[in-house]
Amino acid sequence: MRAVTVVWVTCSCSAAATKLPQRTTSMKVFASVMSMSCLFASARCIGFFDISPQGNSFYAAGAATYDAASRNPSASAGRTSRHTLPNALSSLRRRYHLRHLAPRPLTRPLLAGLLPAAWPVPSGTRWRICMGACLGILFAGLVTAHLVATQEAWLVAPLGASAVLVFAVPSSPLSQPWSVVVGNTVSALVGIACVALIPDRIGGAAIAVALAIAVMMATRSLHPPGGATALLAVLSQAHSPAFALHPVALNSALLVIAGMAFHRLGGHHYPHRAPPPRAPRRFDAADIDEALRRHDELLDVSREDIESLLEEAETAAYRRTLGALRCGDLMARPVLQVTRSTPVAAAHQLMRKHAIKALPVTGPGQQVVGILTAWDVLEHLATRQAGRHAVVGALMSTPVATASADQPVVELARLIAEGANHHIPILDAHRRLVGILTQSDLIRALHHAVHASHSTEAS
Repeated sequence: MRAVTVVWVTCSCSAAATKLPQRTTSMKVFASVMSMSCLFASARCIGFFDISPQGNSFYAAGAATYDAASRNPSASAGRTSRHTLPNALSSLRRRYHLRHLAPRPLTRPLLAGLLPAAWPVPSGTRWRICMGACLGILFAGLVTAHLVATQEAWLVAPLGASAVLVFAVPSSPLSQPWSVVVGNTVSALVGIACVALIPDRIGGAAIAVALAIAVMMATRSLHPPGGATALLAVLSQAHSPAFALHPVALNSALLVIAGMAFHRLGGHHYPHRAPPPRAPRRFDAADIDEALRRHDELLDVSREDIESLLEEAETAAYRRTLGALRCGDLMARPVLQVTRSTPVAAAHQLMRKHAIKALPVTGPGQQVVGILTAWDVLEHLATRQAGRHAVVGALMSTPVATASADQPVVELARLIAEGANHHIPILDAHRRLVGILTQSDLIRALHHAVHASHSTEAS
């Protein structure tokens, strides 16, 4: 009902706008703007899109046009009428309550999904991608023309789409060498089979693309240009299986070789190798697989890359929370320490006296050579035999993870949080022991940082 009312109001407003005095150019412009504003107001109320809050409406643009005409009275001198423009505007505003049309966001989700998403790629990287695609196609074309001295096609059109994937998104599972070569080749074979079995060209093209996708998924070689390769085989009526080898397979293999050389020269890995995961973590591969199954869509990113992105996001969150804190700001000093020859009983008594759980073991020049933990001492006391493991050097853990005093705390957050190291000896520029950073110190710093950020947001 509201939509019908708005459409009726739109027609009335458009008719009223066309009856306004149109004797000057500015008034003609204003009449056109008013008609457009009514149309957009109708679409806005129906729900197709909304008017920007900054502009409020096209009515404001029309009013600005009239103001400009009012400041130039010579353009409309002597042209008076009972239906003057201000009276007409006021009438429309009162009659249709235009002032009560509250502004809304510019677009609804449907239109927002049609707009291009932001692609934060530096300009240098964009030029590198374009140059790589150019060199890759050039290499594939020249080598193919040299190896096969025939008048037949020596480059296939889907190779251009493959070049976009190989050089623009080399980390995508869809652009790896297996997907490029095998995906294009099996798709060409599917297209050739459809040419032989299906006489109708349009029906054969549709079935060829569908079967090509199925075969690529079965062979784990899904490659979007493969659908174009199958379509090309049908449209060009390729009858010989040799078409799948030349030019399709040959072109694809040469493009992959060019991509491997180009990315290696640029300091990148192709085929893509995801960094090894760090363990233990708060999530594992099974958790990511379960999330991907729940997502129920094919993502153009491998599980290994998702793991790496999650780890980097956690590191970025630590960095944002902890800020510019250094290890020297949090470490405990002076630090209690022992040597290799210190008796285990003396080290145990020192731990109990000062309520600590680890003692760095130092050698000549305050160099850290190991660490003795409370667990090492308890294990010794439970299994000790006479004359065995009487000194710290026989029980200490080596090698020991250390950090420098000027090293950001965020770099140690994951190492300590993972549980492998609860006590990190801190060294100075000369690799001498100057302090120790514990898991409790990190938790205390994180608590203060979070509390400070919440206090800032509240103020």
